[in-house]
Amino acid sequence: MHLVWEGSFYVFIVLAAIVWIKAGVLLKENPRSRNVALNVN
Repeated sequence: MHLVWEGSFYVFIVLAAIVWIKAGVLLKENPRSRNVALNVN
């Protein structure tokens, strides 16, 4: 059971990293979207 949880944890970390990288690329490509996101938050 520990191995299953550990595997899921690493999968979550990888997915989170991919999302952060994609978000960073989108923010660099479109400053307008970044400003909108900041205003929403």
